[in-house]
Amino acid sequence: MLAALHDTATDLHKAGFMDLKSLREYDALCLDDEVFEADDFVAQRS
Repeated sequence: MLAALHDTATDLHKAGFMDLKSLREYDALCLDDEVFEADDFVAQRS
């Protein structure tokens, strides 16, 4: 659910409805608990 909220915030920022500071606050709220391993980055790039 937090990932969907973050995607929406990112889209709002790209559309010009949200400033970068607010987007960073959503980053801190939504992505703080996620831990990525090297394999996760490789999978995302594919």
